Amino acid sequence: MQEPVGGPPRPFLRTAEVAGRSGYSPQQVRDLERLGVIPPAARSDNGYRSYTPLHVQALRAYRALAHATDPRTARTLLAELRTASLTQAAAEVSALHVRLARERQQALDAQQALRTIQAETPHHPGTGTHLHLHLHPGARPHPGTSPHPRTHPCGRSRVHPSGRPR
Repeated sequence: MQEPVGGPPRPFLRTAEVAGRSGYSPQQVRDLERLGVIPPAARSDNGYRSYTPLHVQALRAYRALAHATDPRTARTLLAELRTASLTQAAAEVSALHVRLARERQQALDAQQALRTIQAETPHHPGTGTHLHLHLHPGARPHPGTSPHPRTHPCGRSRVHPSGRPR
């Protein structure tokens, strides 16, 4: 097998190469390094950053964690895990899994409750909520409601047909 033109592969990657392999822009790579999400890059004599495949893995881990939680949580956790012992890191990741499983179950319970409410609510064909009226121009409002809510004199809340601000 011949080596590529220009000699053997470099052990270090430039910012643009890391960006391409990780799916981030070069500026995002630099920002995530500055925030401590990925380890600091080595610097060459001319000041250019020199990354390794480890940086690409760290960026991919960040993307997956940010998708599972949120970017802020992922940044904080990965910055902390970089300096934690293996035991501490495993405990943090385990606690995160437990929290995500609990939140997922709460979301599933909420969906089921919504389905139950929808099944118990009588539906009058041709009538609906303000959203329903907006999406279906020929529909009528539910009895006792107005398709055009009034605004309270203070200007910050709507007034229900009963006269009470909402």
